[in-house]
Amino acid sequence: GYAAAMASGDSSQAVINLLALNSSSFFAGTNLQIMEEQCDNTIQLCEERHQLIFMVHAQQVQRSLSKLIGTGEEPKYSSEGRDVLASNSSIMRSYHYHTAYVSFIFRSYDDMIENIEKYFAFQEITWGYLFLAHAVHAFHTGLISFWVARKSKEQRWYQRGNQSKLALRRWADSSQ
Repeated sequence: GYAAAMASGDSSQAVINLLALNSSSFFAGTNLQIMEEQCDNTIQLCEERHQLIFMVHAQQVQRSLSKLIGTGEEPKYSSEGRDVLASNSSIMRSYHYHTAYVSFIFRSYDDMIENIEKYFAFQEITWGYLFLAHAVHAFHTGLISFWVARKSKEQRWYQRGNQSKLALRRWADSSQ
């Protein structure tokens, strides 16, 4: 993927391949320091090829890695990157997903619920880049939803958890 895309001059496809690698590696449990280097390489390519939206997404993964490693470093967004982060609903959805995920891992309930609510608010208005992570998002938002349901006893969280289970079931059934 990546090498063929670069050889043909298709830097957008090359970046998409790197983002898919980063996302898959992140959730597959790849060593976080190795992931940090992968993200740095992706961000550098995005910067060189002026792939701003993809760069902001890679910086979000980098931010999650930094939190999990324990350094807590925030990405250095350009002014254009900050504009994208503030105005692009798909990027905002991804940002809130990553923040909710890290908060879930660290059992930071208040931060997690604030961000998962924002994530769900963007659910119906986001574009297709999420094809890279639909099943992963469904799995983690399901776990988060059931945790919130147990703590809050609110029916809507049980429903969201069940929607995640159904989505995962549909993907499993369609793969047979």
